[in-house]
Amino acid sequence: MLTRLKKASKGFFDFHARQFHGLGFTPMSASSLGMLLAIGASVCYYFSSSDRLLLLAAAVFLLLSGFFDALDGAIARLYGEATKFGGFCDSLIDKVGEMLVLSSIVLAGLCSTFWGLWAISSSILVSYARARGESEGADMKVGIAERPERLLIVVLSTVAGLIEIGIIAISVLASITVLQRVGIAERPERLLIVVLSTVADLIEIGIIAISVLASITVLQRVNQAHKELAGPELGPPD
Repeated sequence: MLTRLKKASKGFFDFHARQFHGLGFTPMSASSLGMLLAIGASVCYYFSSSDRLLLLAAAVFLLLSGFFDALDGAIARLYGEATKFGGFCDSLIDKVGEMLVLSSIVLAGLCSTFWGLWAISSSILVSYARARGESEGADMKVGIAERPERLLIVVLSTVAGLIEIGIIAISVLASITVLQRVGIAERPERLLIVVLSTVADLIEIGIIAISVLASITVLQRVNQAHKELAGPELGPPD
């Protein structure tokens, strides 16, 4: 939804892209600033303890993070600096920033653990469904709750003082988006870890193992992408 709105506001972002490019900004520096702002928002959420000023600061940081997320693509397009690896890094940075924000909200007790974990899981699945579907040649640019929509829900619910309601909305809408992007994928090695740890009554060890191995896999894929990706970027990832 907001992805289409972003296309409609192309002139707005093109204007600001030229201004920031004149200041020396590159797509990667814009992405990095967006990431730093997301970290700032995460810190504010984590230490807020329902402090109104910190919550408002978190909302502002998050809104600015979204602005620079859109700006990096505009700079890359206008000045011919778009690359496949740049698109890969942009997608990864966006996802890390979103997970930091949602995790901080959960850890700060600003929403119930149940809804917080559902929001995090469904948000990850939205991006995974698109990546997996597009790898098979399907057009996956569909869904009512892509990343821009989810971040806007967080911002608005924070300003309104209804963070729990916002997290519930993200959980439900992101789940609907996953269903819209219907896709099936199997990860047998991770499922095996869960099964074995459950049988041994060591679920926590299984989850830790998944976390460590998945993190190693991310680093391996970043390294491989850095080695192999080159040339013009095909399109902006969600």
